[in-house]
Amino acid sequence: MADYGLRVRNGNLITQVDSTYRNLAFWTKGTLVANQATGFGSWRSGTVTVPYTSASAFAWRADFPSFLMGATFTATTMTVTFLSYIVGGSQAVINWYVFAPPGVTGFPAGQAYGLRVKNSAGVTTFDSRNQYMRYLAALNGTRANLPATQDNSPPQFLTYAMPAGSVPAVLQGNLCSYTQEVPVGVGPNPGYMFFWIVSCVRQQGATLGIANAPRVAGPYNDPINAPLIDRPLWNYTVIDVSGL
Repeated sequence: MADYGLRVRNGNLITQVDSTYRNLAFWTKGTLVANQATGFGSWRSGTVTVPYTSASAFAWRADFPSFLMGATFTATTMTVTFLSYIVGGSQAVINWYVFAPPGVTGFPAGQAYGLRVKNSAGVTTFDSRNQYMRYLAALNGTRANLPATQDNSPPQFLTYAMPAGSVPAVLQGNLCSYTQEVPVGVGPNPGYMFFWIVSCVRQQGATLGIANAPRVAGPYNDPINAPLIDRPLWNYTVIDVSGL
């Protein structure tokens, strides 16, 4: 049985808000400084714990090429670790944003009045007092689309211009990466080099850049037996966090 309530349509008669509305509302934000040594001279790391649920989304923007290395979860939090390629600087500043359903976020303090839409189960699907995730673009490609960056050298970017006035942040999807350990000589003790190349994102104003940044170690005597891993695809969802 259909439920009763409010339905809002745009000029093309496309439903914008009703009891089946689904979007994530802004929940909280913060700033992480990636300044911890990693053993690779051109890289720094940083870790932060944020509120999170199974229905949340995590977006970020960085002033140096960065990527989300990994995450661990509890029932109410997520702890994320970033790695940043900081050639030309000493650290990276990463602004992060968490979004969640309006039933989780509640509404901003000081905004007592507004419009709230619920479904037949009494679950809030829309609350006008919240700020909702604003989609800008879906970006995807392969390693072949990204210009090469030499180790310890300035990053080379594939760039995208977002609409003027927007502040683009990304939700990281597939991470493009390549790891390999190779011998550098012959004989019983040839010496080894380790190579790891990974896709990173930097935002400057309304421009978003994606770079393939290298981590190189060696030569060293004893192999670390790192497996050959090739993940050639990358994708990101871009949203506008201006005003948040």
